[in-house]
This record gives sequence, structure tokens and C-alpha cells, in this order.
Amino acid sequence: MLPSLDRLFKRIESQRVVVMEELKREAVEDVAWKPGPESWSLTEVIEHLVIAEERSLRGLERERPANLGSRLGAAVRIRLLTLLAPLPIRVKAPSKGLMPTGIPELPELATRWGEARCRLAGVLDAVTPAALGERRWKHPIAGWLDTSDWLGFIYAHTNHHRAQIGRIHSALREHRSRSTLPTHV
Repeated sequence: MLPSLDRLFKRIESQRVVVMEELKREAVEDVAWKPGPESWSLTEVIEHLVIAEERSLRGLERERPANLGSRLGAAVRIRLLTLLAPLPIRVKAPSKGLMPTGIPELPELATRWGEARCRLAGVLDAVTPAALGERRWKHPIAGWLDTSDWLGFIYAHTNHHRAQIGRIHSALREHRSRSTLPTHV
């Protein structure tokens, strides 16, 4: 793997390992709990991340169109998305295919995410210096990205959802504290 891609890959892989280590200590009912009817559970957040990475890898198997659009436009859009990622704002997934189903459980998702990362490592191993700038990765909003920009987006996207995981944990603690308060008659 090229050194620049190896650094980026190690960064996102370390991030994935930390997220999964934190969540595997959670009780089953906690990872399935939702703060509200329109909110995602911890498991659904992970499912969304897994789906996004699996879809991006499947996208590599499709033929790219002749016109990939503006490189500058894609670069600007992905930078904006990356800058907005740390903000605690709800962003609707840009496609229904990225929405979690709520069906898989955390152990299955951990396996799928690990498998997706192994496939990603294989793809990155095959990138040559000449191919480094090729726009092979399709983001639903930003457009076609090169590999370095794509890996940077994966990092920012996961961090955005790590913050969401933190908010879900806070809401769960608040829910528990309200549930254990004595009621006055």
C-alpha cells in the first residue's frame, strides 16, 4: 500500500476498532434503544456506516461514466461536507439505500464492517502512484472523488456518527435518570 494511503487507512481502521470496542461492552437493550421515534439506535448508526462502506466498494465494480463532472466542484463539496461533519446537526442520508433497516445485530455488523475494511485494504493495495489521483469513488452529494479524498470522507463521516453515538448515550443516561426518579402522588 502506498505510504499516504496506508496512513489514511490506519487512521480509519483505528477509528472503527475504537467505535466497536466501545459498543461491544454495551447491553443488547442499550444498543437497540432509540431516543425518539425518528431517531436511530446505536446499532442503526453502525449499520448506516457499514452500508455506506459496502456500497462504496460495490460502486467500484460498476463502470464509471465518461464525464465524472468537475473535479474542483467535487473537491469543494467534499471539503464542505467534511467541515460540516463535526457539527451536531442532523443530516438526512442522501439515499434510501443508506438508511439502516434495524434488522442486523451488532455482532453481525461488526463482522460486516471488518470484512468491508479487508476488501478496502485490498483495493488500496492495488492503487499505484499513477492511479492515486483517479476519481473512482462516487459520493452521492459530492460526486466522484479520488482515493485520498474518499478516505478523508470516511474518517469525517465516522466522526460525525461518533458524535451522534455520544448524543444517544447522553439521552439514554437522561432517560434512565428520569425513569428512576420517585414519582409524587
